[in-house]
Amino acid sequence: MLLLGSSPEDSDLRVGALICRPLAEQAVDRKKTGGGLRMDVPLEWLDGYVAARSGKEDLPFQLWQQGEQWTSSLPIRLHDACAAAPMSRLTERWQAVREKLSRQKFSQPCRAFRQQGDNWLPLVLWWDGYQAFKEDRPYRPLELGSMAAQSDALQEWCGKHPGKPLKKALEQLAAPKAAPAAR
Repeated sequence: MLLLGSSPEDSDLRVGALICRPLAEQAVDRKKTGGGLRMDVPLEWLDGYVAARSGKEDLPFQLWQQGEQWTSSLPIRLHDACAAAPMSRLTERWQAVREKLSRQKFSQPCRAFRQQGDNWLPLVLWWDGYQAFKEDRPYRPLELGSMAAQSDALQEWCGKHPGKPLKKALEQLAAPKAAPAAR
């Protein structure tokens, strides 16, 4: 399972500066979901950040709806990519992994995404990562209630505007609130 760090020092994590070594040095249990790896940022957020960094306007929405590959094998694939080059930047290694994934352009109409599934929480995380790169801001864990409200708002907006691009729906979102730092 992917776990988010919740200590105060994690509240301003500069993702672009992270190197692979801490992830590469973790033991992988290939029988556990996600290899039992601990990630400092959720893969959805990292994917959004890397997409913006590379100028891509695509996301793995369908993979999020299917769930299994996203949560089970992709953390292990990132670990393996990092193990091959532990001093590489985490963003560079994820870029190599993400290029092989099925992706959809977020310029597609909302109806296309609504037909694929109703798990839109990953999309909220992804958009925050995408915006974080654009705004040059660090990763901060998001509060689940705020994320759920954002997910509901996205689905509602898309329901009312099925022919509009998903990008328009995302642009309607205010940034989700960061979770308060643990003390």
